[in-house]
Amino acid sequence: MTDILSVAQLGVEAESFKSSALWRYLNEYAESEIIDASQKLCTVDPKDINAITELQNKVYRANSFITWIDRAIESGNAAIDEIREHQE
Repeated sequence: MTDILSVAQLGVEAESFKSSALWRYLNEYAESEIIDASQKLCTVDPKDINAITELQNKVYRANSFITWIDRAIESGNAAIDEIREHQE
């Protein structure tokens, strides 16, 4: 039961984090990286594998950051639901 409580707590903390100024800053930065790298991918030399890989990695990394927070919230919500079910 301790693990499920930890997951639930992490989800609550992640959700709280998404209402913070730090989240807004990091999310805007990640979104900006995604847009910038995506635009550059449209014009990069198709033979420049290193540049393409670097730009793809920027998009992947920024998307991953956003996804990790959302997954923590989803997992936390599922854990809370499971805890409630066991209490009934």
